[in-house]
Amino acid sequence: MITMPVKIHRPEKANPTLNIPSDAPLLFFAGPAEGVQSWQESAVFRTSVIADHIIPTTVHIAEPSCVSIPKSNRLTPTDQRTWERQHYTHAALKGGVVAFWLAAELTSKDTAPSYAKYDQSTQAGFSEVVGMCLAKPDVQVVLGIDQAHSGRGLKEYRHAAAELGISIHNSLGSLCISALELMPSYAR
Repeated sequence: MITMPVKIHRPEKANPTLNIPSDAPLLFFAGPAEGVQSWQESAVFRTSVIADHIIPTTVHIAEPSCVSIPKSNRLTPTDQRTWERQHYTHAALKGGVVAFWLAAELTSKDTAPSYAKYDQSTQAGFSEVVGMCLAKPDVQVVLGIDQAHSGRGLKEYRHAAAELGISIHNSLGSLCISALELMPSYAR
């Protein structure tokens, strides 16, 4: 039996705090979870498959989406934000990678939230991570923008990426590969 060298961390009531070894690099997947097609599980699956072939040690992945978590085990919105901040701060400051994926917005009037809701927490998280990059230039960040994205609100992301030398990818697969290549345990 082949076991993947990946440990997935999700925001659940059973695990509300950072439970990653203090020296373990972490890959944090950031991006909108509401008003978009579910992309987080696909990113984790792709990364796990790739990691199984190229990474000699365990890779910790933080996937903040609640889609696969039963409602009774989800964190409160405040606790969710705390969980996300702890995990992306760990990824940024402990030698890991923060990977932002800006998925295309849903366009159905029934399913799409207002644009502000779609992007609000992602923008805040991106700003915090950019601040970490300015304070500590070795913070590893990658950015992916879905080719079907409307383009609204991307100017700030593109500007910050250009200023800081953050690579921008146009596919989720490319983003996952780039993030793994930046992980310290990546076996070249």
